[in-house]
Amino acid sequence: VFYFLFPLLVYWICRRFSYTPITSFIIAVSMFLVIPTIIRFVLQQILDLQAGGDLNFTIYARLDSMVYGLMVAWLYVRRHVWFERVASWGFTPGLGMMLWGYLLLVNLNRWYMFGIFMAHTFMTLGSALLIPAVERLRTMGWRPLDLFVSWGALISYSIYLYHTIIVSFLKRTTGDSYNATDLVWRFGIYLCISGFVSWLSFRYVEEPILRWRDRRYPEIGRN
Repeated sequence: VFYFLFPLLVYWICRRFSYTPITSFIIAVSMFLVIPTIIRFVLQQILDLQAGGDLNFTIYARLDSMVYGLMVAWLYVRRHVWFERVASWGFTPGLGMMLWGYLLLVNLNRWYMFGIFMAHTFMTLGSALLIPAVERLRTMGWRPLDLFVSWGALISYSIYLYHTIIVSFLKRTTGDSYNATDLVWRFGIYLCISGFVSWLSFRYVEEPILRWRDRRYPEIGRN
């Protein structure tokens, strides 16, 4: 409901007051970045801290990751010189922030509240800084690896949609474990299931919609 109603609210505000395109863009970006972040901290006060499972769901009351991706796309299209500047220095801090967020997430019990509210933010912001640098790479140096990366890019949105469901399914069916061997084979199963389910979604849901979009709006397809 949140992900559906909040974008509609932003759209209605921009249409209701007839803002110029650039003003609407700034308002939408600001609302997507600020309001969900505030909501997350309000939820911290409302939810019972003893109900860790409930508190973890506040991670998903966030749209700031969409803003980072949107800003990267805007730089690429409208301010390509800035995009190249980020590409020249963004790799190291981006990788560091992404790894920091990952470490917070896997070691959540040590910094519980900070990790709940910032781990995913660091991961997505770090990933956004990495995109311009990785965009410069034309090849990984090995054809099979290039094909694998291209395939992963095609199904990446489906992976994003389904990976949490798959993680929850594996956790419920196999339980918790801190054994290194168990974690390795579970991670392998997770990758296989995620890849297969995401490919099915891309092949039979996303691709037909994209083909319809290209026929209906050819100028978008060209861009």
